[in-house]
Amino acid sequence: MCQRPSVAIQAAAWIAAIVLLVLASSARASGAAEPPPVAQPLLAGIDVDRATIPELRRAMRSGRLSARALTDFYIDRITRLNPWLHV
Repeated sequence: MCQRPSVAIQAAAWIAAIVLLVLASSARASGAAEPPPVAQPLLAGIDVDRATIPELRRAMRSGRLSARALTDFYIDRITRLNPWLHV
């Protein structure tokens, strides 16, 4: 039987998806050149730029990643990219 993901995992997955969409659409809309240099998008050894929602969910279920850590990571990343993205 398939277990239903916890509310925290679902919320983090939605936050990650929304942030990725905002970053992608803002970059396309701005027509800007290269973004400012930012740290490698790694969190708990996971490349969050390439990770899928199911992969992030598995990492949270295993305790390797938390919804709070993922949210904090994206908030920090948005803060660093904000001058370039203008969001």
